[in-house]
Amino acid sequence: MTDNEKYLDQFLWAKRELEDIEREIAERRDDNSRLSSIPFDREYVTGSRNNDNSTQVKNMFLILEMERKQIERRHTCLQLQYQMKTSIDQMSDLTYRRILTKKYIYGMKQSAIARDLGYSNSRISELVRLATDAFVIPDDAIYL
Repeated sequence: MTDNEKYLDQFLWAKRELEDIEREIAERRDDNSRLSSIPFDREYVTGSRNNDNSTQVKNMFLILEMERKQIERRHTCLQLQYQMKTSIDQMSDLTYRRILTKKYIYGMKQSAIARDLGYSNSRISELVRLATDAFVIPDDAIYL
């Protein structure tokens, strides 16, 4: 696998990662809302009573910190996808742009790309290789 292929393969991986992150963020928000619904008594948190809620407050902060990290990861994935799509769109050859977009952005199989663009499977394999080789990884490339 070439460096270009490794870089381009990240798009679909980032897409799956974004779906996972969105699900995890929703779960964290559910956890946080459950913790937020616990009656808050300042005396519990300060420890002036025997049954304090400091563990629950600590858990709320942990949930918020996990959510912050997930949001940062989401931002990185989105930046990568934008950078990659922009780099493909800047290629001068329209056929190469179409092939790379279908393969790496939309995740289409080569046989589907061949049917869609009217090429034989052997010709599309060659064009995918040529398009991938012609792709220029940005100097400030983001890697996950």
